[in-house]
This record gives sequence, structure tokens and C-alpha cells, in this order.
Amino acid sequence: MKSIKIPFSLKDSELDVLAVYLRKRVFEICLKAHNGHIGGSSGAVELMTALYFGGFLRLNLKDPSCPKRDRVLVRGHLGPIRYPILSLLGFIMPEELDAYRQFGSRLHGHEDHQEVPGVDITPSGSLGMILSYGVGSAIAANKRQDPFTTFVFLGDGEEQEGNVSEAARHAAQLRLKHLVVIIDCNGKQLSDPVIKADASNLALIWKGYGWNVIKLPNGQDVSAIRRVYTKALKSANDGSVVIIANTLKGVGLKEALTHFSGYHTISTCKEGIVMDAIHKQESMINYPLLAKVLRKIGSVVGQSSLGKSVITSGSNQAQSPEVLFDIQPLAMTPNNPDLSQADYFRQLGSVWQSEGLPKGYFLSADVTRRDHVKLLGLSRFAKYMNTGIREQHTIAMAHGLSITDPRARIIINSLDAFTYRAMDQINAMVQGGGRAVIIADVAGLSNSKNGKTHQSSGQPGAIIMMPGIAFLEPWDVVDTFNCLNWAIGHGIGVVFVRIHSSWIDVKVQSSVNRNIDHYCVFEPTASLQCSIVASGLTVSSAIKAARTLDQEGVGVQVINVINHKGIESIDFPPGKPVLTVYNGNPHVLQSAVAMQAMRASHAPSRIEGIGFEFGTTGDIFELVKKFQLDEHSIVRKIRSELLK
Repeated sequence: MKSIKIPFSLKDSELDVLAVYLRKRVFEICLKAHNGHIGGSSGAVELMTALYFGGFLRLNLKDPSCPKRDRVLVRGHLGPIRYPILSLLGFIMPEELDAYRQFGSRLHGHEDHQEVPGVDITPSGSLGMILSYGVGSAIAANKRQDPFTTFVFLGDGEEQEGNVSEAARHAAQLRLKHLVVIIDCNGKQLSDPVIKADASNLALIWKGYGWNVIKLPNGQDVSAIRRVYTKALKSANDGSVVIIANTLKGVGLKEALTHFSGYHTISTCKEGIVMDAIHKQESMINYPLLAKVLRKIGSVVGQSSLGKSVITSGSNQAQSPEVLFDIQPLAMTPNNPDLSQADYFRQLGSVWQSEGLPKGYFLSADVTRRDHVKLLGLSRFAKYMNTGIREQHTIAMAHGLSITDPRARIIINSLDAFTYRAMDQINAMVQGGGRAVIIADVAGLSNSKNGKTHQSSGQPGAIIMMPGIAFLEPWDVVDTFNCLNWAIGHGIGVVFVRIHSSWIDVKVQSSVNRNIDHYCVFEPTASLQCSIVASGLTVSSAIKAARTLDQEGVGVQVINVINHKGIESIDFPPGKPVLTVYNGNPHVLQSAVAMQAMRASHAPSRIEGIGFEFGTTGDIFELVKKFQLDEHSIVRKIRSELLK
């Protein structure tokens, strides 16, 4: 594939008139919608105009998703300036701008790369994530012989997010090239001037991170912006660069300088002020020159400057092919889901190479020990990256990497107890169509000696209730291998695998019909009187309890639930009680079973649940007994409460 060119290189005077025109469009778009981030979008006009049309950005106007293009990541507030730019490029229809933030429009308040061509790597989330996306994008770029540049626009309010610091420090540690960050220092945020919330010296901080810092005193001067961009791109060949650009939020709007938020949204600005600003911009436009500029842009686009055609969003990059892995435990593989992974990944390396798959990524937020990296044989199938103790950045970076390099399989190793830390980032990855397998080790009580702070209880509930994510919780080594085979081979979406670290001392018949949704792991010989539904660590205790009761003539079936979102086909005997047993908050599994019971044509007589909410310190056997998850407690529960 030939390298793509920079399609536009307007003169300073041409950029000036185009910027005035685009600022006018910002005001018109927000006024029409009676909504939108008018202040920040107005302040960023020159920075965006110079980047897109000033001779810096490599684009393929016929294919906005071309893999060789430069990427531009912006905070979600800047739609009112980016959407009219995309219209000029022919990526969206100009009449669509009138539907900004309206029902049925793809021009959402926060951009969506899955719907709008020319938008790179979203969602912007609750701010602070896009630099991590940019790091992921730059990692993918630096693998190429002809690397592209990733530009990331941050706000000085957004810069306060901890995720930004995580990403910036990791990028510096990687000495990541072809990454340029522009911090739009307009001095205002939603509630107050930035100085009221943060007194940081950004230049000093980012220099301390290890970045090359370039100051731009006037971010509304296109000539100065172009000089700084030229310098930044040259420096980006050696490492990451940050431009600290001073701008005025709400430029063009009366009294924006003294307004507490610089008119963060149009709701803080009177309609008359916006109307006056539109008239003022009109009076400043050199229309003959503007017409010339628009014709020049239109001739390059290959259509009129009004963009009569529309390009649909989508990527022409090859996606990860589905691979049907069939890796099985070896005779000596430990029957412990956590410890068995060493055998799994060593075999995976051999299969990976035989399939000729491109190397993937194995990411760890400092939870995969160096000696284990070699033990797992990760280098045979993946590039291993220790991202440091940065859970939020790790997930968000993986999202940027997966969107930029759709063929890459990404495995993230974490601890289940740390899931809450990156919940927002996981949700953003799912919403944005990212792909990764998250292996969350040492789940629940199996993180025994670390005490309650590290014994995950409610975390799986948060994941299970998140739309669009797959959640798997294997019981034994066979379940674990089956889950990893599907999750890694499937290669689509986000899959969360909750792994406990406990030895399994129960064997089941080989005739059991295993799958990765749910299956009956014990059928009683006695007449069926009750069902136990268990998942993960608690399945062993449930089987032992059912065997004890079966010997007493009390028939209890045990259903092993692996996929908590895939239990629609469980058919409980009508009028019989159900007990759920879970290594976590009891409501997690109990609620899933109750939902299925409500969907069924006939229902159990009652559904009880046991589990734990707050753990404590002890060994696994002490904790299982304390929280009544052992076989003896389960037997007592069924005898005394469910079969009264």
C-alpha cells in the first residue's frame, strides 16, 4: 500500500478566514441545537483548523478509515468544531449539522467512531481516557515501517484526571514516538476557573513525566500554531511531545474572559450573546477569500465544498479471524484454575505459531511476575507489556490498541479485586467496540490471606450488569481451558474471565456434557427435591453436599453456571426450591437465577442464596467454612430451611 499524502496545506491568511467561518459554524450549530459545549469548541477552532488544513495531517479522503492515516483524538466536547470540519472533508453531509444532538442523528453530543467517519477512537468516557487510547494507537503505529502520528487533544480541566497521569508516565517510560498531545489551556472548566480547582504547573509536571514540552503562548494565532506543530512533529520522531497551548474559552462570545466557565455549554450563555457573536463573525469574514478557500478544499475532496456525498463509517482493516482452539489440560496440569494457566499458555504458544497468527499483546498492570512471564511462554505468541500499577490506563490503552490494530488479540491479566478501579474504562471499551480478554485472577475468598479489601465480592455484579460484555466463571481446570479457548479464539468484543485460585478435589464423570454456559454437574439417584446452582469456587462444595444428601435419599441436582448471562435455558423443576451458592455477594448469582425463573413458564417454590459480602483474613478452608460455603453448611441449609 502506498503512503498517503497530506491533502491540504493552506496559507496563514486562508487558515485565518477558514477559522472565522468555522467559529461561526460552532455558534450556529450550538444555537440550532440549543445544546452543546460552545465555549471549548470556540476556543479550539484555530488549533483544529491548522491541524486539518495547515499541512500536517495525513488523510485518505476516499477512505477515512485507511490504516495509514494519522489519528486525531479529541475530548468529546469538541463536536461543534470537528463536525463542520468533517463536513468540509466530505465525510458527513452538511445538512446533518442541523441535527446535532437531536434524536436519530449520528452527530451525538460526544462523538462515536463507530458511526461517524473521521472520528478516531471513542468514547471519550467521563473524560481522561483518550490519552490512553492514544498510547495504544501509538504502540500500534510504531510497529509499522511507515508509522502514522497520533494527535491527542486534552483540556486543562480534563488533564486533572488520574488516568491522564497514568498514560503520560507510561508513554514516557516506553519512549513512545509519533505521539503528540495538545493541551488546550483555556483556563476554565465546568464549574470554575481551573486555578480554583488546580494549581499545577503543567509544563513542569509534563517535563517531569519525561515528555518534550513545547509552549504555545497564543493558541489563536495560526502562524504560531503552525510553527509549533512543525517543531512538535520533528521532535515526535524521538519521543512523545506535549504542546501546552494557551487559548481563550468562548472566544468570540461577549464577556467570555470574565465568565466563570467561559460559557462551558450554551445553557450558560444567553441567546442574544450567541446571535451577536454570529453577526460579528460574519462581519469579519472576507467572503471572496473564503469562497476561494472552500473551492480549493472542494477540489481536493473531489466534490463541491458542500460535500454532496456521504461516507459511512467503518474500517477496511482485517479483523481478527475466529480460531477454534482446542487446548486441553495435560495429565500433570494442576486442577487449580489459577495455576493451570501456565500449562494453557505454553500450549497456546505452540498452537499460535502453527496457525500462523500475528503476535498479540499480553498486558499486565504489574500483577504478572517476571519469572511467570517466562514460565507462561508469552513471547511465543504475544508482546508482553508491564504497564505498571495503572489499571485504568491498561484497559483504556488496550481499547486504543484494539481499535487501531483490529487483528491483534489482546489479553489483560489482572486481579479480580482490582476490577472496580477500571470499571469506567471497561465500560468505555465495550461501548466503543474494543476487543480484549480480561483474566481476573484470585477471585473472591481465594485471595484469602490479603483480607477483605482484596476479596472481590460485588465486582462480578458490576461486570455482569454491564451491557455488551461476556462474563465467564470457570470451576475447574477443564472449564478454565474451555473458557480461554473460546475467549481468545473468538476474538470479538470484551470477555471477562473470573478465575479463582483454589484446588479442586472433586471429579465428575467424563460423560458430563460440558460447555461454557451452564451444565448439570451432578444428577441425583434419589427423587429430585432441590437444585443447587453454583459457580466457580463453590461448585465443589455444592457437589459434595449433593452427594451427601443423595445418600440420605434427598435428591439434589447441581448446576454449574459459567456464563451468568447465558442461563436462559435452565429449566428448574416446578415447585421445588433452589439454593444458589456463590464466591461473592450472594445476590449476584441469586438474581440471575431469579430472572430466569421469572421468564420460565413454571417456577421454583423459592430461591435462596448464600455467599459473602465482606471477607476477612484466613486460609481458604477457614473462610469457606465461616461464610457457610462448605458442604456441611450447604447440607444444613437445605435440610433446615429449604426442605422444611
